[in-house]
Amino acid sequence: FTNKMGTGTFVNKVCVTTNEIKDPVCSSWSLTRDYICKVRGILVNKTGMWTDCDCYVNYFINITNQGTQDATGVKITDRYPFGAIFNMAENPGWDDNHDGTLTYDYSQQQGNIPAGIKGYPVRLRLFISKGLGFGPFNNTVWVDTNQYPRAYGYFNISRSNSPTSPCIDS
Repeated sequence: FTNKMGTGTFVNKVCVTTNEIKDPVCSSWSLTRDYICKVRGILVNKTGMWTDCDCYVNYFINITNQGTQDATGVKITDRYPFGAIFNMAENPGWDDNHDGTLTYDYSQQQGNIPAGIKGYPVRLRLFISKGLGFGPFNNTVWVDTNQYPRAYGYFNISRSNSPTSPCIDS
């Protein structure tokens, strides 16, 4: 149920008939919701844009602490698109886990995120070779903290043009 549905009693009824049984067999259930949950915890927003002749993607990860406690132990894990190339020198603070994921220890690099505050954006730059085509290139990120459940963010990007030089596949 979404918050747009508001409060009240919601009834669902399902009826089934078959070729052999013409009279419907029905079942129903109801649910009463008398309050609306407010989102608490970590919100992750990920964006991206092509740069350098459509060879590189600069991803930007924004974390907002919507909770009532400071977020400590904030760690970002990014599952980067298959075939993308990570360069540690271009991505300070990021570690390659050698399993298709990268890790950024936000608390160590930038500090904790106070309650009700949007943290500093984190940039991740990846090379996506011309040979991988137009995409889409799927990217998932998740954030873990000591106080809140894991939060996820997703971002898919496609090329609208074929990469040009100096984009060279290696």
